Amino acid sequence: MTGADLANFVNQAALRAAVDGATEVDVSHFDTALDRIRMANRVKLHSHEEKLLTAHHEAGHVLVGFYSKGIQKVHKLTILPRSYGSLGHTSFYTEKDVTSLNREQLLGRLDMLLGGRAAEELLVGSGKVTTGASADCDRASLLAKSMVSKWAMSEKVGLRTLKEDDALSKEHRKEMDEEIKKMLQESYERAKKTLTVHYKKQKALADALLENETLTYEEMVQVINGKKNSTCTQKHQLLFPA
Repeated sequence: MTGADLANFVNQAALRAAVDGATEVDVSHFDTALDRIRMANRVKLHSHEEKLLTAHHEAGHVLVGFYSKGIQKVHKLTILPRSYGSLGHTSFYTEKDVTSLNREQLLGRLDMLLGGRAAEELLVGSGKVTTGASADCDRASLLAKSMVSKWAMSEKVGLRTLKEDDALSKEHRKEMDEEIKKMLQESYERAKKTLTVHYKKQKALADALLENETLTYEEMVQVINGKKNSTCTQKHQLLFPA
């Protein structure tokens, strides 16, 4: 953001606080201001199909995370395009006082990272999965690599760790590569299984995203639990009038 952009951002938050009758500007007002700015500057998605795929992709992340252990609480889910090219985004609350994670928690995060691509594949088939999942795959690959070669979380490789400049034999490096590939594939299959079992919830969440474009954590939980949330659309219409 430029200085002018930042000033506009703060002013939008202050206006939202005034409308709410609040005496102070809090995080929710800044959150609303950011969405309003994105709505004003958004890049139009090329087609309904692209928007549909983005909604299912982001919903896939959330739903897999919802049924996985050790996942951060989702703050907000949106399919509003971001300035640097992302067509959607899932944001999380910042974790406080978390200094270490166990294997189960890391596997849950791995599943969630691959949940978006898994959702795309289940919707349109493996041959039509988009490049939108590339960043997720990069992060998942880095996480799996760290689990195997840095944190000793592979039963096959054991307690042996690897630094970039370590002189390991080709066989040992191949063994680690195979473990990373295996870990990623197993995670992807778990993500697909979760989305297959909970397909109706996946569709409901994607539909809610298509209608409202942005969902809070509370709204997501209502949708996943099968509770109709009419406040989503009402809120969207109030904050972003045509």
